[in-house]
Amino acid sequence: MASNPPGHCCTLGHLHSGDPKGKMIKIGGGKIDAYLATPPEGKAKKDTGILFCPDVIGIWQNSKLMADLYAEHGYLTLIVDEFNGDPLSLNRPKGFDMFKWLKEGSTGDNPHTAEKVDPIILAGIKAMKEDYGIKKLGGVGYCFGAKYVVRHYKNGIDAGYAAHPSFVEEDELAAITGPLSIAAAETDSIFPSEKRHKSEEILKDTGMPYQINLYSSVAHGFSVRGNMENKVEKWAKEQAFLQAISWFDWHLVLVPCKPFHCWHHPHPELDNYIHTTPNSEFGIIEMVSICRELLNIVPGLLLAWSSALVLQSPHWKAFAVVVLHLSAIAFSVLAVARWIRNKYATPTAHTDIYSLAHARLNIKMPPETMWMNMGYWEKTNDFPAACEALLLEVLKDAGLLSTDSVPGALLPSQLFSNNDSLYSGLSVLDLGFGCGDQSLFLDKIFGGDSSASHRAETPQLDFNYVGLTLNKSQHAHAESRAVELEAFQRGHLRLFQEDAAKPETWGRGTVNSIRNLVGDTPDPSQPKTRDATRKKQTQTWILALDTLYHFAPCRLPIFKYSRQALDASVMAFDLILSPDISFKSRCILKIVAMMAGCPADAFKTEKDYRDTLVRAGYKAEDVHLRDVTERDGAIEVSGENI
Repeated sequence: MASNPPGHCCTLGHLHSGDPKGKMIKIGGGKIDAYLATPPEGKAKKDTGILFCPDVIGIWQNSKLMADLYAEHGYLTLIVDEFNGDPLSLNRPKGFDMFKWLKEGSTGDNPHTAEKVDPIILAGIKAMKEDYGIKKLGGVGYCFGAKYVVRHYKNGIDAGYAAHPSFVEEDELAAITGPLSIAAAETDSIFPSEKRHKSEEILKDTGMPYQINLYSSVAHGFSVRGNMENKVEKWAKEQAFLQAISWFDWHLVLVPCKPFHCWHHPHPELDNYIHTTPNSEFGIIEMVSICRELLNIVPGLLLAWSSALVLQSPHWKAFAVVVLHLSAIAFSVLAVARWIRNKYATPTAHTDIYSLAHARLNIKMPPETMWMNMGYWEKTNDFPAACEALLLEVLKDAGLLSTDSVPGALLPSQLFSNNDSLYSGLSVLDLGFGCGDQSLFLDKIFGGDSSASHRAETPQLDFNYVGLTLNKSQHAHAESRAVELEAFQRGHLRLFQEDAAKPETWGRGTVNSIRNLVGDTPDPSQPKTRDATRKKQTQTWILALDTLYHFAPCRLPIFKYSRQALDASVMAFDLILSPDISFKSRCILKIVAMMAGCPADAFKTEKDYRDTLVRAGYKAEDVHLRDVTERDGAIEVSGENI
């Protein structure tokens, strides 16, 4: 566990004075009690609210006053009755059986296990989003309630705060998909230092923003049941509350407005065209051009300097001296001539600010899409459309989309077509999602996004997606777009920055999220076993769209992981060599591959490719390859198609 189960200390504390300003309401079809605290007029943060998961004492004086405080800071706050009318009273006697109460409730037929509490939390999330229009939801959890903040990121919590948490499992903490802040007490048998340090390790591996503040001279429960007559406890309680407010102000209010600053300086390549000096002989464009040409002279000057040194050495032959000297002079003369030509010749589009260069100023920034693959160009000349088309071709070949699908009316295949179909779920591990366009595109098709223009009338699928990318900037950009489009709120998507080619390097949060794709997955190094019912219900796929030829040292490790650890099928667009490619072309291609950052042995023949998949554990008869090369536009090396 990341924190220990609740104990006797979870009921100890002090009653705070004050008059609650909120009101008791009913949610979940009138079956669940809740307390609603509304921000003062004019102070509400638009579309933003907090779901308050209380300690074992439930909806009581202290928790109501805390909810009112959150409301005073602009957050519509809802406390849910996690205990179905059966909370504990303050300061229970020492002999009280906490575990019996958790398992059975006070009456023996009202348990407070995760199976019973989860539906109550879900009802609270639904009420906040549907009844009160909350789009950015924070989760606050005190003691017992912290577990249910951590558990429900996948169901709509965007950012969380937990004070002296209890009962949180390591896997639950590792699976969070958003920011989490923790307030911890120095003296706490429920969340002691070793659990705190373990939580730090887990949170680091998740890749999510996190914060853990440790408050000295206070004990478990200080942030909601502390003694307000004690100056230290009062100060710690107030600081822990401000910790939560600043956390939500940043991650709910500020970050969604300016996500990750991915476009803080969106188009530096346009600087040469934008920044000119109006009332001077030379604009900055011309100055940049002059500097660029002067840099061309540097090699010549270096050669001239080196030749001068050579002239002083008796060990060099005269011929070498003459060649070096003449080369230096030639470089310098050509560079000066080019600079003079550009300076006094008729202005071109590159040097004249009144030519066509300002066209770049009319490009929409940031762009609506950031697709990047080779594209499928059979029916379009538009780059984003071609990239989408390539993904659609892969999905069709995998049998996940109907072959009758066209953009605007995408139809999942007969595998998912009706209630009697073989599969009701689809899990995808995407090896290289770029800037997130394909992630969001898949979510539109399979994730049940009712606003998606690409999704036809289809049954609701249990769609889950984990995406990996090695590039930090692309990961940040993809997450910011997912936040902006509220894709994370549907609970289908999880994005991580990892080297997809090396499963052994993946962090705990990544591995646990991938395990969730396929159920009870063992250690990746061990053979994969799965519950037969889940295997029947869920299609599990590895997607690699125009990425595998970048994998170093080769594709085999990820193919083995896919087959042996996940028992997953593979769908991909990849580059394969023509079987009759010459030795000369192979050598040229290796050089090109290395220049492009690919392994020297990145490109294989179809036979070698099939053999690699068979070595990974796939059956030869199950490997299907389709050539989608457009012969007129095929890649050529020395005249030979690859």
